[in-house]
Amino acid sequence: PITHPNCEWDMINFMIFNTDFVAATKGFISHEDYRHLIYDYAKEFVEKWGAEKASITLGITNVGIADTRAVQLDPELYRLEVSALLAAGMEAVGIYALDGVLEQPDPKQWIMTVKNAKPEDFKIEPDRMEFIKQARKAIQIIDQLTPIIHYLVDSGKLMEILQAFMKK
Repeated sequence: PITHPNCEWDMINFMIFNTDFVAATKGFISHEDYRHLIYDYAKEFVEKWGAEKASITLGITNVGIADTRAVQLDPELYRLEVSALLAAGMEAVGIYALDGVLEQPDPKQWIMTVKNAKPEDFKIEPDRMEFIKQARKAIQIIDQLTPIIHYLVDSGKLMEILQAFMKK
């Protein structure tokens, strides 16, 4: 989030889309894994910024202007996801994007399904939680390695290293 000593935000919203995890991994990360992931994120965000400021936006309900990601339209999946966020202590959630919801056959019923989320509908599964914690560590390692790999490739150092190994 953007922080500044002279700006106090009333809410900090993180966009964590199911479609970026479940669809992008071709189901390696399941819907149940994803709910554990957002629960874990929500616990961390609530601890850091408080339940009244921390928020997560779920999605996505349409492909957007030039987006090629998958969409998730099932309101029951969103209800279960919101349940995980509520169980983590989060008070505010969002869904991206409203126009995708309004395109549904019965938008009011769709919204009411999601609003019926209850924290007790989410149950922590210890094995899934451990998988998610390890997956988050792996993502953090990749995030750390990415600029190093870019440097090595862009500078030609990677080729020098490979050539040195090939000579041996």
